[in-house]
Amino acid sequence: MRSHFPAQTSAVKRAFSLLCLVILLCLQALAAAPVLHQHLHHDASSADHNCAVTMLVQGKVHLASAAPVVASPSAFVTEALLPPVLLLATVEYGLLPGRAPPRLPS
Repeated sequence: MRSHFPAQTSAVKRAFSLLCLVILLCLQALAAAPVLHQHLHHDASSADHNCAVTMLVQGKVHLASAAPVVASPSAFVTEALLPPVLLLATVEYGLLPGRAPPRLPS
């Protein structure tokens, strides 16, 4: 019996991605148009106002603090400095041992 969970999970992922995109585009529109931001927040012009739009305008966007995964470059450098190996294979088009052309009846 096949489950419907993968299709539902895919639809949920698409819907969540679309929601995140719409939120980001709305924040960008509010950041680009201060009049819209003041329409949403009446104290948007004050210096101590903090919201997602003002943080986006000020560049206070924090990313995940995970350390990047970096491999040691020495393993790659030693492989890159090795000369390329040229393999030439010979192909014999003759018959294999024990194989001969068919024998004609006499």
